[in-house]
Amino acid sequence: MTANTSLEWIGLLFTNYVTCFSLLGGLSSSRNVIVSEKVAMFFSVLAHHTKNRCVKFQFRRSGQTVSKHFHAVLNCVLRLHNLFLVTPQPIPDDSTYQRWGKFKVVWVHWMIHM
Repeated sequence: MTANTSLEWIGLLFTNYVTCFSLLGGLSSSRNVIVSEKVAMFFSVLAHHTKNRCVKFQFRRSGQTVSKHFHAVLNCVLRLHNLFLVTPQPIPDDSTYQRWGKFKVVWVHWMIHM
């Protein structure tokens, strides 16, 4: 995969998130900030663990604006939790998956010696 191809995929994924948040989550543009900028601020904080102060300088917005729009996107993600967050299924005891067997042996060994 070339650099251009991976950047195209990142752009497509970002566009899909923006579309999903706006159509399904009800996120809308405000007078001064469009939806894609709100989502970019949100992902910047999550992906790079940046503080409000750093995002404020990157996007040339006030700290209050960054905080307000971060929480708007976060509320949108929470509204769409059924779409984004999946409930894990328990692994049955008779599972034939090789890695699970090793983990189960270590877990039982740990519980016995505790």
